[in-house]
Amino acid sequence: MILRNLYEALFGERHSEQPSKNTNEMSHLTPITIVPSQFNDDVERLKDYVGAEYWKSGLVIELYLQELLSICPRDRKRSDAYKKLIDYLADEQNITLIIKSKGGNKDGQTTKN
Repeated sequence: MILRNLYEALFGERHSEQPSKNTNEMSHLTPITIVPSQFNDDVERLKDYVGAEYWKSGLVIELYLQELLSICPRDRKRSDAYKKLIDYLADEQNITLIIKSKGGNKDGQTTKN
């Protein structure tokens, strides 16, 4: 009952008072991810970039540093400026953010920072 009231308060939707038989009462609830304010803008921009429908656990995002700087600007234009964001995405959302360098080694392959 408490969860149903909380769901209504958060989403403004009312669900039937009696859960259907053979189902978990919480099965209709959408999981809510609370993003710390320091990452909120970056997460929203990345979601827009990759598509919200693809934003789920296990996602791997590979971007060149220049691409990432255009999506999530930083004063310090180095891949290490994104370390906290990378750690947050990996630890809390199971999303891997890989920043590729434009350079490359002698074989022409890109390196991952």
